[in-house]
Amino acid sequence: MPTVQKQPGARAAILLVDRKAGKSFSGTIWDTEKDLQNSEAAVAGIRKDIASKAGAPGPKVEALEILYTEIPAAVVSR
Repeated sequence: MPTVQKQPGARAAILLVDRKAGKSFSGTIWDTEKDLQNSEAAVAGIRKDIASKAGAPGPKVEALEILYTEIPAAVVSR
């Protein structure tokens, strides 16, 4: 998380876990697609390292557009 937080345009990170199924999903939210693209060099190695430590195959990476989100005012005024 600290590496992501340092990247320009980083807004949020989430981690979802299904312990019974042994599955997880992590995602980040960025101000712009360009911010996401610019973060890739900083986070690619971390992504692989976390997957390795968890005993998971190489991470599957997809970029998706958020069509709707509600962000509380306290988060927006960082």
